[in-house]
Amino acid sequence: MKSFVLHALVGGQIVFSGIGTAQSAEFFVSVRGKDSWSGKLADPTHDDGPFATVTRSQAAVRSLLSSGKTPEPIRVIIQSGTYYLDAPLEFEPGDSGEPGNPVIYAAAAGERAVFSGGRLLKEGHSEQINGRKAWSLDVPEVKRGEWRFRQLFINGERRPRTRLPKKGEYQIESLPGYTGDFLRSPTKQFVYRAGEIESQWRNLQDVEIVAITRWLENRLPIESVNGTTRTVTVDRSSLFALLSGEKPGPYWIENVFEALDTPGQWYLDRPKGKLSYLLLPGEEISSRTRNGSRPRITRRRCKPALKFRAPCSLIMPSVAR
Repeated sequence: MKSFVLHALVGGQIVFSGIGTAQSAEFFVSVRGKDSWSGKLADPTHDDGPFATVTRSQAAVRSLLSSGKTPEPIRVIIQSGTYYLDAPLEFEPGDSGEPGNPVIYAAAAGERAVFSGGRLLKEGHSEQINGRKAWSLDVPEVKRGEWRFRQLFINGERRPRTRLPKKGEYQIESLPGYTGDFLRSPTKQFVYRAGEIESQWRNLQDVEIVAITRWLENRLPIESVNGTTRTVTVDRSSLFALLSGEKPGPYWIENVFEALDTPGQWYLDRPKGKLSYLLLPGEEISSRTRNGSRPRITRRRCKPALKFRAPCSLIMPSVAR
């Protein structure tokens, strides 16, 4: 049996690989650290040791830079582990140091550190959904309307939401509101072909249409469906008209509960604040417990982890010293 770790993703993570040693001012970050410590020791003692977060090390570096007492490089050495960020980690030009005396953030020699915009969620339960073995957990932030995520990773592998059609795409039948101006006539409503959309789907406003036009992917939650006219109205207008060339464009549908029938798929029920995942063959829930109670799994919501005016998923190369 294969146990798993569950993550929800809307952003990315940063991977650091190792550095060697040289003369410099140094701060250390470790999953065993505390932000109340000095950050000047690589290993914890009873009353001092490394920082626990890169945010605290960044504050220490900024303080040192502002003191004017840095005629040498500054290195922040991050020990192996995964560091979860509650907010974006922002670096500004002043964080770079000076020519010949740079500020370097890198993993300890031979180690690998990951910064993730994730957050742990614990506990859940097994159940049968649509005749399949599933694992479900309650997500209060979703129920309160504070969170709506679209990606799920298990042990580093992406798992798809329910999708219709299973493969390929549907084709919009017609765009009744289209004026002929692609740029200035966005789509708020279209006519679908028979059998593609059902007005009786559970939590219809949870269902999302993904429509492609030119270079754009429009994600459009359903507002309402008229089964008589086969017309679907979405809760926001698309960016530009949903056309492919001169014809109505392709689309597919995600997060339909009735389509949750394939192992490896998942569905998010927003009114209940409930995430349901169909287990793949051989997958089982970790038997670890918290406070001697229920089994636990972990799940992460990812926010943009690092602001460099660049993509939020970055691979940091090795840094020689």
